[in-house]
Amino acid sequence: MRTVKLRPEPVTLAQSWEMSDAAPGGGATDWPLPAIHPWIAFLLEPWLQAIEQAGPGTTHWLQETSAAMSACLREWVDPTPAIERALEGARAASDLLVACIGRAGWAHADAQRQVARAAMGALIEALSVAEASESKAEIGLGF
Repeated sequence: MRTVKLRPEPVTLAQSWEMSDAAPGGGATDWPLPAIHPWIAFLLEPWLQAIEQAGPGTTHWLQETSAAMSACLREWVDPTPAIERALEGARAASDLLVACIGRAGWAHADAQRQVARAAMGALIEALSVAEASESKAEIGLGF
């Protein structure tokens, strides 16, 4: 039996800063983040969307998405200490965003949303050097 290893090109995700004072130069800007494997980007996309779109009445979506995507990432990548720390930080920031929205609605969610974005940026940076987990590499799904 011959195993074929897929090697798609890495992708670069862009992080959008909507608050005018958050971006240097004062305007909304897309900041390119490190290139990551397309499969990892596929897992992160719903989580990033949930952070951007969560609001009153939709916090369960963010909770479920962050839990599911972090579990998938733990299964797909070799959990180095840096990746594990970044993953825990992103989960904690997402959970705090949920709590903030639940407590104060939209009023004070922007600051916590910025914290969640920064935590996701740190996770993406940590994942830029990720290797496939041993279980995935054994069945030919390494990258």
